[in-house]
Amino acid sequence: MKLKLLLVMMLTSFVFTNVHAQKINTKKYNKLIKKEKYTEALDYIKDRDFPTSNYWLSAWATQFTTLALDKNFTDDMYNTIVTLANNSYADIDYPDRAISSVGYIYLSKPFHFIWLRDFEKAETAFNDAIARLEKFKTEKNINPKYINKIKGQMAYSFYSELEFHKLYKKLSTIDVNSLPYSEQELYQLKEHIQAIGKNYNKPKKPHQYSSSSTSHSIDVANKELATIPLVNYKIIQKLETFFFNMTSENKNKYFPDINVHFLFGDDFLTKEEVAENTEKRKQKLIKKYGKKFGQSIFEGKIIIGMTQKMLEDEFNAPRAKDSFSEYNEYWTWSNLMVAINKKTKKVTSITKLR
Repeated sequence: MKLKLLLVMMLTSFVFTNVHAQKINTKKYNKLIKKEKYTEALDYIKDRDFPTSNYWLSAWATQFTTLALDKNFTDDMYNTIVTLANNSYADIDYPDRAISSVGYIYLSKPFHFIWLRDFEKAETAFNDAIARLEKFKTEKNINPKYINKIKGQMAYSFYSELEFHKLYKKLSTIDVNSLPYSEQELYQLKEHIQAIGKNYNKPKKPHQYSSSSTSHSIDVANKELATIPLVNYKIIQKLETFFFNMTSENKNKYFPDINVHFLFGDDFLTKEEVAENTEKRKQKLIKKYGKKFGQSIFEGKIIIGMTQKMLEDEFNAPRAKDSFSEYNEYWTWSNLMVAINKKTKKVTSITKLR
């Protein structure tokens, strides 16, 4: 009797293991995607082994994110995607290498609403995604530093995406000719808007899984999801130049709701801001060293009378320092050699080498 029970238990275990060890039939999965049976595709995959990697998040992560392009994307689909990602990420040996992949999977629902132009629901979905990520951290005991990195990536990607959509909406409705620019500048801006619109209005659908895709290239191979889908890099650069040359007055007048720092990065500055920061640096140097030396340091020039400490604090290190003289130490740069009096610690002569 015991032997019979043992055999039954072993058989049950064998059957259970094999049921849950079934591999995904990529052709079958892609066939469902091609027929736009996205819910069925996820139902098929969630009961099978989700292919994982100890190095990267599964390559399937790239394809799963594209399901948010389904106009009928549901909470059940989102739950399945996030659960699969969580299970894979919880066992990964190199969590740092999957930050972007996890972030974009969690962003699939917020992005879905952005693409539907429902920005209010997108904001709500983003906040829910952050809360869900926190819950995942607690349930799976994930190192908080990785969760914080994922959050940071999510915030930057989400708000960049949001601002680009807001910008396009503004550019597509504004009377471009009313902007205070030259005829040539307005012509170029119209070209940029046309290029954005061409990509913006292009139909998008969930992608089929490709065996050549890799999870770590999610932000390269799947650009219409992992990066800004509205414009290519060259157009982003041109728009950045457009905003760089715009005065604060005009920016506030024509684009009051656009956050250019989300669009172009935290380091973005307008021409006015660059000029303002430059002037502030100049005045700071003059206040610290006096008008004569402060102005020279600002201009990157070494002049006689400067102290050794000024050179150490404000200029690049020389390529050589020589003390062969009894009275002077000689500092040499690629095109300049200065003599510093050993007693007074001041520059006494300057020799141009070129």
